[in-house]
Amino acid sequence: HLKTDIIKIITGKFFKWVIGSGLKLQAEPNETVLNLKNINEDLPMFQKNVEALFNLYSGSKYSDYHRRDWLHEKAKEAFSTSFLGGDCLCIIRVDDAGPNIQVIDGQQISTPLEEKAEDGNVIRDGIEMNSRGEHIAFWVTKSKRDVLDDDMLLEIDYERISAVDSQGNLVAWMVYGMKARIDHHRGIPVITSILEKVAKLDRFVEASVTKAEQTANVVYAFKHNENSTGENIIAASLSSRVTDDETNETTFEKNGRTANMLRQSTSGTVMNLTPDSDLISLHAPSETTFNEFFRAIFTTLCAAVDIPEEVALQKYEQNYSSSRAAINGWEYIVEIYRQKFAKKFYEPFYRVWLQHQIYDNQIKSDGFLKSQNKGDFMALEAFYSARFTGKKMPHIDPLKETKAI
Repeated sequence: HLKTDIIKIITGKFFKWVIGSGLKLQAEPNETVLNLKNINEDLPMFQKNVEALFNLYSGSKYSDYHRRDWLHEKAKEAFSTSFLGGDCLCIIRVDDAGPNIQVIDGQQISTPLEEKAEDGNVIRDGIEMNSRGEHIAFWVTKSKRDVLDDDMLLEIDYERISAVDSQGNLVAWMVYGMKARIDHHRGIPVITSILEKVAKLDRFVEASVTKAEQTANVVYAFKHNENSTGENIIAASLSSRVTDDETNETTFEKNGRTANMLRQSTSGTVMNLTPDSDLISLHAPSETTFNEFFRAIFTTLCAAVDIPEEVALQKYEQNYSSSRAAINGWEYIVEIYRQKFAKKFYEPFYRVWLQHQIYDNQIKSDGFLKSQNKGDFMALEAFYSARFTGKKMPHIDPLKETKAI
């Protein structure tokens, strides 16, 4: 992603389209279920207040644990890290301002050498699990520096982070790019299948550019046919200028004179060719076939990670129907990725945030509090129900789009 432009072309569009500037909350409490539970509230006012407060809070620095970014930026960070690195750990912490999110790279999650899990749990790849395979806690490495006798010692320490808080809310969880097997508890990058071919294609591009550059440095060549005298025309031109007084010149002076002659030959000099000889320019054969070969391989790379070639390159060279079909197919794929990521990132944070706001009396909901006291998880799920939406795909031709509708 940092060194290969092909990966950057593909993933850059992926991150910008799926997450972009962030997904927007649309609170949709399930009124039918709440009526079944005999809960009657002013849901339109509830939705209005929740959406206004959450969309404001998610864009503020207080939603970030480090107070440097905001929730949507951390969402893009989590998505890109899991997409490129395989997985990452998301942690919700609560302070005076409310819940905030912390994203930790998956490489920081590892199994301690000396620690042992309690209550019959097991630790696999830094994830502590119970007998059901439920994630109970995560072990995060952190460095601890000690200064002894003017020497700096670096000691690896571990922090155990529980997956749920005292009220049963999910506050730490893994976000995966993709998983190789069902029973694996760590993820792999989405771009795993194309890495080897991308490396080879990148080497091909570098070699083609280098060859073209080297070929361009050779301005022309003399082709001697069967009846040619084989005479070096440039040498002959140079020797004709040599006088008796120049026989004692140094090699440095000869080289300088030759270089001047070569420079003259590239700026409109007319060459007097020997009999049966031709002056030809050189070119690399790969220059004419480069685009066809590159685009063919690039198309398969894009298809392997679910993005159309036209979208990755932002070049719509086909007719309107073909380009629109590519965008519609891409929009469908983007919605799948958005829904999955919203479930894995936005919803856990929204649940903790909404509960905190109701407890803090910023949002009034007697029905939520009664459901919480009774432990009615179905009623709580009805309150938590929401959608997270991103920006819609732009129209290529709004007039044709309107006529089609």
